[in-house]
Amino acid sequence: MKKAWALGLAALLVLTMFAGCRGKDDTYAPETSGIYLREDGSVVSADIEEFAQSYYDKAELQAFVEDEVTAYNREKAGLSYAYAEDAKAADKNNVLPVSIAGLETGEKKASLYLEYATCRDYLDFNGEANAVLTALSQTTVQEAAEAGTSFAGLKDTESA
Repeated sequence: MKKAWALGLAALLVLTMFAGCRGKDDTYAPETSGIYLREDGSVVSADIEEFAQSYYDKAELQAFVEDEVTAYNREKAGLSYAYAEDAKAADKNNVLPVSIAGLETGEKKASLYLEYATCRDYLDFNGEANAVLTALSQTTVQEAAEAGTSFAGLKDTESA
C-alpha cells in the first residue's frame, strides 16, 4: 500500500513539474477528467462525466455548480461570484479562488472546467470528495532534483 501511494505521489509530482512548464496560454482540452497545473501556480480541472439519463438537466447542473463555487468564494475571499469575468467587471483587482471556466453538455456527457487560483484552493474546494489526491504542489525540475527526486525511467519527449 505504501509503495502504491509513493508511486502515485511520484507520478503526480512529475505531472506537476511538466505541466507547470507550459505557458498559461496553452489550451487544456482533455478527453477524460484530470487536472492541469499552470506555470503561475493556478490549476484547471476538467470533470468529464456521463450525462445520458433523460432526467439530467443542464440548467440544474449549472445552477448547482454556480451555487457551490459562489459559496466557496464568499467563504474564502468574500466575493459572491462564480465567474472570473463577473468578478473582474465589479473590480479589476478581484481574484476568485475558484471560477467556472466552462460547462458543456452533449454526446451523452457533461464537461465541467473549473479554474483555481492555487493548489490549496483546488484541495480545499474538492475536500473529502478528493480521496485520491490529498496533496498538490508545484515545483521546478531543478528544485525537485535538489530535493532528491529521481527522474529515472522518464523519457524526454522533446528530443524523441
